[in-house]
Amino acid sequence: HAFQLIGGFVRKMVFANCFTTVGVDDILGYLYTDASNDVWFCKYGPGATGLYPGSSTNDWHPTTVGENFDTLAGYISAQLPILFARGREPWVKSFIWIQGERDASNATWAAAYYDNLVLFFNKWETLIYDNFNIQLARLPVGFAGEIDVYNAQNLYGANNSNVNVIDTDDNTTEDGTHYTAVYLANMAERMKVNIDTESFSNAKSYINKIAAGYS
Repeated sequence: HAFQLIGGFVRKMVFANCFTTVGVDDILGYLYTDASNDVWFCKYGPGATGLYPGSSTNDWHPTTVGENFDTLAGYISAQLPILFARGREPWVKSFIWIQGERDASNATWAAAYYDNLVLFFNKWETLIYDNFNIQLARLPVGFAGEIDVYNAQNLYGANNSNVNVIDTDDNTTEDGTHYTAVYLANMAERMKVNIDTESFSNAKSYINKIAAGYS
């Protein structure tokens, strides 16, 4: 079970029955709900979006101006002054990346996935700090699409010690693509174990560069 905050009201959720209402971020929020935790989540997760330039109406490529990368950075930038005004000193604990289906649908996009993933996170490092923790939920090996994305995500994890690749080959889905809420809960618990190993001193960052660049 979990509890979701909606407009000031807390709703109890049973993971088995909340496929359309719960995500990994919701469950992580529940897992971190404790008086000793001051946790802030910034979520931007539009569906059916690609990393390859032009692969979707709004793509994630860091050189594409005014689309998903810039939108997420802008959302973070807008919230930082609010957190500062409340006396908070925000720092990045982890970056959760669950993406790849769109790129896997096209051989050209899939073949470029590794290089684009490197560019994507290199750009974030210029805005946050080097080697921040990344939880990368890899596409399942049996996913219908180009295997290059699966291989690229594995390779990126192997080449970067700050990346935890979440094995999803044991997944359960509602429709062949979207994970069940029960499976998402399992994924969130695995991510939390990895995230909790990150030391505060290594993760602390005031991320002022995001505000400066995207305000």
